[in-house]
Amino acid sequence: MPESLNRSAKVPVKTKLAYALGDFPFSFSATLIGFFLMIYLTNTIGISAFWAGAIIFIGIVWDAITDPIAGYLNDNVTSRLGRRRKYILWFLPAMAITFFMLFSVPALVRSQSEFLKVAVTLGLYLLYTTFITLVATPFGALINDLSDDYDERTSMMTFRMIASVLGTLFSIAIPEVLGLSNASQDNTLGYVGMGAIFGVLMLLFGYASVLSLREKNKGGHPRVPFEFRKYFVSSWKNPPFRQACIMFMLSLACMNFIQGNLVYFLNYKMLLPSLFLPVAGGVMVLAVAFMPIWTLVSRKTSKKRAYTLSIGVLCAALAILFFAPSFDYAEAGIVPLTAESSWLTPEYAGRIISFIPDVNGNYGTVLALLWETMPWVYPAVVLLAFGFAGLQMVPFSIVPDAVNFAIGAGEKKEGAFFGVVTFVQKLGWGLGMLLTGAVLNGSGYVEPAKAFTADAQNTVLNGMIVLQSPAAVTAISVLFAVFPVVFGLLGIWSLSKYKVTREALREQIARTESGKEAGI
Repeated sequence: MPESLNRSAKVPVKTKLAYALGDFPFSFSATLIGFFLMIYLTNTIGISAFWAGAIIFIGIVWDAITDPIAGYLNDNVTSRLGRRRKYILWFLPAMAITFFMLFSVPALVRSQSEFLKVAVTLGLYLLYTTFITLVATPFGALINDLSDDYDERTSMMTFRMIASVLGTLFSIAIPEVLGLSNASQDNTLGYVGMGAIFGVLMLLFGYASVLSLREKNKGGHPRVPFEFRKYFVSSWKNPPFRQACIMFMLSLACMNFIQGNLVYFLNYKMLLPSLFLPVAGGVMVLAVAFMPIWTLVSRKTSKKRAYTLSIGVLCAALAILFFAPSFDYAEAGIVPLTAESSWLTPEYAGRIISFIPDVNGNYGTVLALLWETMPWVYPAVVLLAFGFAGLQMVPFSIVPDAVNFAIGAGEKKEGAFFGVVTFVQKLGWGLGMLLTGAVLNGSGYVEPAKAFTADAQNTVLNGMIVLQSPAAVTAISVLFAVFPVVFGLLGIWSLSKYKVTREALREQIARTESGKEAGI
């Protein structure tokens, strides 16, 4: 049977499961870096919020620049392993090792100058982003080597996104066990343990997936030289591809603001750090249950309509959470403690910094408190999960359709297109973190590891919550709940002229196949 027909046939469940397993390393990485890297750099390593955001932005921009190059490289591989799988097999170990180093080595220079801390962390992050690019770009293009069918790819992406949510859930639970949800205390050893655990898991899940899949396209087409215009500019001229890329970038920025600021929001706005696992974990568990609904909505209507609905639900949830009140510690009879001058670093000597004990560390206590004082937060979390499920799944299933629609007859450059996709995806992530760092820094946010000596953070702040200024608390609320709404609405706007329906895609594939048969 011709390859084109094979790739349009129904994909076996075992292939979908194997494909889904391959998402775990990336969901581990995206979740842990999204939730914890920024707050690790500010609150554990003691890098200012501005430079922490800049490190992540620079690393992601570098990552984005190398994505189309990585796509070109695996487009032009001929191997019995497959042009995608070869790169994944080669570079997965380096990705796992540098992930571990990112969350362990900076602690060795924690007491040094900010310049050295920034230089070491940035160098490690650049290494990590290089290796994850060499793994993620071929994996992203792999779906187009497994199926051409509009609905089968939706089904495959549903499997992958369920795995992504499960990986995210696991990435939430382990840090909670390691005590990382309380952001004010010294969490150095917890982050080292997290890096080691997930570095190993990346290897296990990554190899389990890639060794179980078989690409139908092994390469063998004529090798073409890398051209900047072809791989960066020409693909951007295709309207559906450009629209899908912009939507993808804005969607990732939207998710990044939520993920990157949730720990800040729960610690310093709500003063309830123990809510991290119930909220983040609850959202992920519910999202798994809601994903089949979004698949059904996509099938019955269109992916574009499903995307619009998911953003609408997400905006409603965030609007509710924005007005969630802080824990009233005064009513609970808690008197804030003031830091002694000997506990503070010279830079913060003379400043008044207060903190309170985290008296709601027990899950039962914090959930009961939530029910008694603000029960409407519970339905808001359910809405957040419903919207997040759609935002996790639908954009990822729109992109392969746009790539197929853009590629002409006889062309084998899906990797280059997915390199561009990953480029704009990373820009979305980077923009979110850069804005987060700049806004936090401008609001006067106090980084505990920068303000307190290492000994004081390890002893005095153990089990405590640093009280931030009203300006910093407002900034955190805006970053968590307002910025995602803005970027989500811009995502809807970006698809206003998007015309790739299932019928249009099938017609385009038919024209492409006719072109192949005619030798065009």
